Amino acid sequence: MSGLAARYLVAARDIKAGEVVIKETPLVVGPRGDSLPMCLACYRPLPLQGPRPRCSKCRIVPLCSTQCET
Repeated sequence: MSGLAARYLVAARDIKAGEVVIKETPLVVGPRGDSLPMCLACYRPLPLQGPRPRCSKCRIVPLCSTQCET
């Protein structure tokens, strides 16, 4: 049992080493929370200081340039 999420699986049969047991699509995909700022369109690093373009629709997503928005 996982101490982090309190979820676990119980096998009804023997499982071979390397056998896929479960495959889930992630709910959210993105950079690690502790990573340096990056453009969420092309994943280039962003400067630590100074103005940075943001998505014109949500005004949250950081971009390296207006070209990355299209």
